[in-house]
Amino acid sequence: MGSIDIFSIEPNKVSRSLRGYSVFMYGGWKTGKTTTACKFEKPLLIAAEKGYSAIPGIRPVPVNS
Repeated sequence: MGSIDIFSIEPNKVSRSLRGYSVFMYGGWKTGKTTTACKFEKPLLIAAEKGYSAIPGIRPVPVNS
């Protein structure tokens, strides 16, 4: 390995986008997790319960088993 020019190292830039990240939301019953997650860009809801019927504009995929 060659030498490293420590004066040319650029600082890390944090992206403001969630693209490329996984998001995990945790919270109690009726705290708004699904409603908040459905505000993300192009959400896809893997629905384990029917409560999604009150959220307009989402793309649900019902999971029954």
